[in-house]
Amino acid sequence: MHRPAQYQDYLRAYWIKIDGQRREKIRVRETVTIPVESGEVLVGASIDWAMAQPMFVTVQPGETIDLELRGALRGWKILLASYYVFFRPGYWLELRRVGPLESSAAATSPQHDSLA
Repeated sequence: MHRPAQYQDYLRAYWIKIDGQRREKIRVRETVTIPVESGEVLVGASIDWAMAQPMFVTVQPGETIDLELRGALRGWKILLASYYVFFRPGYWLELRRVGPLESSAAATSPQHDSLA
């Protein structure tokens, strides 16, 4: 999983959740690899009171899934920060599947698959 640079929450880390359990913290411009079992995995993220909408990812044996986690308030949406804080905290972060990242060269353990 990769987190690109942006102003929203620049100095703060996000928690990555796998099947509802906190697994890793991720900071700006960081990429983390999280080993998981094959099958359907629920991936989510949060920072204090706010979160991303969780998504199900199906992981095949030996497969690496590339995800991106970023703040949802880009461009003019930054002007709506108060609205998101009070009325849409579940949409403060965005989690999406992306293609392979050239910068992530993390190895997976032989008995696990991974989310990168």
